[in-house]
Amino acid sequence: MDDTMKLWDIRNTKEPIKEWKDLTNLNAKTGVCISPDESMILTGTSVRKNFAFGLLMGFDSISGE
Repeated sequence: MDDTMKLWDIRNTKEPIKEWKDLTNLNAKTGVCISPDESMILTGTSVRKNFAFGLLMGFDSISGE
């Protein structure tokens, strides 16, 4: 719940491979989906009710964009 999404290599857990910041999250169990070829990652953001809208966000796992 630190408003980040991190991609890890389980062989080296000292630091993430990539980190995406400013992903507003109010839920400790936010899910992610990874494409079959592992090139795309999909997650969602959340906000307080009647404040704004949550978003569905897609990222390239290689470039980070």
